Amino acid sequence: MNQRKSQQFGALVFQTDVDWLIATASVGATPNWQRLGSRQTPPAQLADAIANQMQSEGLKSTVALGLHANSTRTANFVVDRPADLRSRQMLTYQLEERLPMAAEEAVVDFVTEGDHVFGVAAAVHELLPFVQAIHDLNLRVISIAPIATSALQAFSASHQNIEYDYVIWQTGETLEFFHVGRSVLDWQHLTADASRLDQVLGVAALRFGVPLQVALCNVETPLYEHLSSLPDVDIAATESFSIEEQASRTLVDVLAGKKSPWVELHRAPLLQSQEHPMVGAELARFQAACVLFCCVLFFFFMMRGNQYARLAESALQDQQAAFQSIYPDSRI
Repeated sequence: MNQRKSQQFGALVFQTDVDWLIATASVGATPNWQRLGSRQTPPAQLADAIANQMQSEGLKSTVALGLHANSTRTANFVVDRPADLRSRQMLTYQLEERLPMAAEEAVVDFVTEGDHVFGVAAAVHELLPFVQAIHDLNLRVISIAPIATSALQAFSASHQNIEYDYVIWQTGETLEFFHVGRSVLDWQHLTADASRLDQVLGVAALRFGVPLQVALCNVETPLYEHLSSLPDVDIAATESFSIEEQASRTLVDVLAGKKSPWVELHRAPLLQSQEHPMVGAELARFQAACVLFCCVLFFFFMMRGNQYARLAESALQDQQAAFQSIYPDSRI
C-alpha cells in the first residue's frame, strides 16, 4: 500500500471523441480508465465525479488533462525575423491568421525549430468552466496537453535509435499524422482513409523529398498493406501502442515533475483560474486588511487635518488680537 501511494501522482483525465475518462497517474502502470461522463456533461458534474474518484482512490490532488485532437486547432509557419521567435505575442498574431478563432478566444502554445513554428490552440470557453469547476473542489490542474502530441513525445523518447521523419498513428476511424524533427513540426488529424492519407503524403514528398521514412503505430492491416505498397514510403518501425497509454507515460512524468510536455496549454487565462483556494483566501484576507488599514489612515489624516486647521485658525485669531491691541487704530 505504501509503495502504491508513493508511486501515484494524482489523476489523468482524458478526453475522447465522446467521453471524459479518468485513471490513476501511476509510474510504470497501465492506466485503468473509467468513464466520468460524456463531453456534454456539465463541468461541475464532471468535476464532482473526478473529486469522488480521487477521494475513493486516495489520490493526490493534482490532475493532468489530456485533450482529444478535435478540441485543438493547429498550424505551422515560418517566421521571417528571428526576433519573432522570442515573442509569444508576435507568434500568437501569426497563428491567429491561420486559425478560425481570435487570439483572445484561445489558449496557445508553440514548438519552434530553426525558423519553423508549430502552433496549437484550444478554445478558452470550452476549457475554462471545467478547469474552474475542478479548482473549486480544491484540486489542482497541473497540465493541459493534447493526447496526440503527448503520445508522440513518449514514442520519440523510446525510439531514438530509429530514423524516421513521420509518424502515422491510427485511433479507430481517425489518424494522427506527425512530421517530426527534434520534437513535432506538424500534426494533422485525418480520417483513416487511404486516399486522404495519399494526398498528405504526396504534399510531404513534394515539400521535403523522398523516400518518406515513416513509423507506424496501431495501424490496422488494410492501411498497413496500402502504405507498404507505396514506392516512396519506407516503413521504419511498426508498433501497436495505444495512443492513450503512451500519452499517459508523458503526463505521469509531468505530474511527477520529471518533464514538461512538448505542447502545454495550461496557460493564461486558464492558469489564472488555478489560483489555489487557500492562497486565494489568504489573499482576500490580506486585501481586506489593506483596505481597512487605508481607511484608518484616511480618517486619521482627515482628523489630523481638521485639528491642524483649527489650530491654524486659533493662531490667526490670536495674531489678529495681538496686532489689534498693539495698533488699535490700524486695520488688519
